[in-house]
Amino acid sequence: MSTSVIIILIILGFLVVVATLLSLFLPGEWKTESSISIDATRKMIFQQLNKSKNWENWLNMSPKFDETVTTEIGQTEEGAGAIQQWKSPDMEGKVMIQNSQPENTVEYLIDFDNQLFHIHSTISIASIHGTPKVIWISKLKMNKINPLSRLKGVALKQLMLEIQEKSLEQLKAYLENY
Repeated sequence: MSTSVIIILIILGFLVVVATLLSLFLPGEWKTESSISIDATRKMIFQQLNKSKNWENWLNMSPKFDETVTTEIGQTEEGAGAIQQWKSPDMEGKVMIQNSQPENTVEYLIDFDNQLFHIHSTISIASIHGTPKVIWISKLKMNKINPLSRLKGVALKQLMLEIQEKSLEQLKAYLENY
């Protein structure tokens, strides 16, 4: 083996060790929160949140907002058990309602990358001075020690925050122009 190959292998090995050590210091969980006030009734908002066929009206992971995305809705379209699966060139996943309380809260499980990441999200409808405020909180706990999973999990936090913010803006636009 030539000296240059040995040096390259040593550098690659060093980089793998450094990446692994750095990933151990990355957070093992994260939380994102986004909110928006919407000039619509709580009932109208809840109908959009609780029915999977309505998600295409506002959810950022739908063909309406991204032409590269394809979606498929499960047999249950409303309330607990409602599912929408999506695929894009970059990733795939599914959104499933775990629980819902009429005109108040919908709890979702969002899976990314073949269930490698499970994000628990809650969208609540509160009233601030008579105007509904929609609050979306998402949490991810990473049990994986795999350095690539940790690094990807940190990147996923930013992606989830962008999805939340864009989706809430689209929900507002849809309902206020309904």
